[in-house]
Amino acid sequence: MNGFGGSPFRSVSNRGSALSFTTSETASSTSLDSNLSLAGKRVSEKLDGDKMPDLWESLKSTFHEEGFSQNELPKTEVLRSERFSALPEDLLVAIHASFVGLLPEINHAWFTVDNRLGLWNYNDRYSLLLISNDFMVWDDQDQIINCVALVKPVPGVFLEQIEYLLIVATALEVYLLGVAFEIPVTELIPGQSRGNLQLYMTGMSVPTDGIIVCSVASTESGRIFLCCKNGHIYEIQYQVIPVAAEEGWFTKRCVKIDKSSAAYMNFVPSFASWTKDDPISQVVIDETKNAMYVLFANSSIELVYLGQNGQAFERKGRFNDLLSQAQSALERSPVQYYIDPALFKIVSISTISPLESTSLNLIAITSTGFSLYLTCSRDYQGSDGLVPVNLKVLYVRPPVIQNIGRPIFIQSGAVTTIHAAYYASGLIVMANSVSEEADSVIGVAPDAGLGINHGSLVEQWNSIPLQGKTWGFAETPSIFSSSAKGQLGDGRLLNELATQLEYPRREILIMMNTGIAFLTKVRPIDILQRILRDKLG
Repeated sequence: MNGFGGSPFRSVSNRGSALSFTTSETASSTSLDSNLSLAGKRVSEKLDGDKMPDLWESLKSTFHEEGFSQNELPKTEVLRSERFSALPEDLLVAIHASFVGLLPEINHAWFTVDNRLGLWNYNDRYSLLLISNDFMVWDDQDQIINCVALVKPVPGVFLEQIEYLLIVATALEVYLLGVAFEIPVTELIPGQSRGNLQLYMTGMSVPTDGIIVCSVASTESGRIFLCCKNGHIYEIQYQVIPVAAEEGWFTKRCVKIDKSSAAYMNFVPSFASWTKDDPISQVVIDETKNAMYVLFANSSIELVYLGQNGQAFERKGRFNDLLSQAQSALERSPVQYYIDPALFKIVSISTISPLESTSLNLIAITSTGFSLYLTCSRDYQGSDGLVPVNLKVLYVRPPVIQNIGRPIFIQSGAVTTIHAAYYASGLIVMANSVSEEADSVIGVAPDAGLGINHGSLVEQWNSIPLQGKTWGFAETPSIFSSSAKGQLGDGRLLNELATQLEYPRREILIMMNTGIAFLTKVRPIDILQRILRDKLG
């Protein structure tokens, strides 16, 4: 009995022990999974908490008179002047009657003197003294150059060494030059110099037919658009023709197509065209929505859809009522503001990334410093799905001036005269004309300390005097810059408190008639460093 009775008991006991062990192991594993899941959830919550709120939601809850931080710091900085590279005296005399610009993707600036194109590495302090290989001149044609731009090549057409195409426009011809460096980017070691810049003749060019090219826009896939003084947009298309084949009427290696006119107009010489439009001031492309925005000299904006695959060109409409839309938006604000129609002029447009807002797509800066936030409404159109069809002003942010050391909004009058502007990832940079000889640069950016928890958009700003007149802005390529084409990572990027130690400071370049000014975006940690240095010595 003892054996029988005890055996089942021990057996049950053993089974119970084994069952108890298995249950404990399962419970431990379940607990671990639960803890890991909880930890992951907490990390996700913290990361989500670091994301900036949607710009449109912040603007909607912002009272204009409270839109700028009124902190007690001795000096609020958004931009800080770092250095200035002056042009040589002999070059200063020559470029006053020529064209200049910046090519930040390759760390070069360009200038023209008649038919000669000069390129110099602005990071090399000796290049302008002509004792460095980083200064070069291209003069393989005899026409006056009026526009230069850098674009990505169509994949598979050129050798891998050709990283960019340099578009050089004259009064008679537009040339495509290959751009390469001694050390390809694939072989580059961090901190290593790329070596000398090299230009290659591609044998590709198109006639301008007397049309003046004002600027060039391009896509990541290599499409090239010429923005011209006659108000038309022309696309340059090029291809590889086999050696055995001959170039003919329908098999040209490089062609120019008028995208602003009916198809038959491409067979009519440009000088014979009887249509005339306002000059194009600027063209920007939103790669995330395959949309193109064309700013004309009369402050109207045209919307163009590039198709689901980015290869189309559908003109959706030209919007001439932006002033009335802006006035209507201001009338809905708690404090009444007024835009003088006689002073209304849009000087710059920039795209707004999806990380900043899912509703806002474009920002337009006026000559008096007003910021117009626009949405590109979309509609379903067949297989393309949602297609941009309309532009609407959703919000207008008035400009600021300094009054007794505190920023306030102006209600009327041309207190500022903005003639150039740049925007990317929340940062606005504007050139304000203070005299015929000099500008000041105004920087505006969200207050990192109040941006997340405040709910409404709270910004800081400062002004820096310049040593000349502004001819253009550019930003050193980074994950923040407009050249990122909307590929910005996650929403934490725009929160400087969360990412200021992950990325270098943003660098803004200002091309002037006297040289290049280098400014940096001030981060919260930079402000803390300055305060400690001022207090502790």
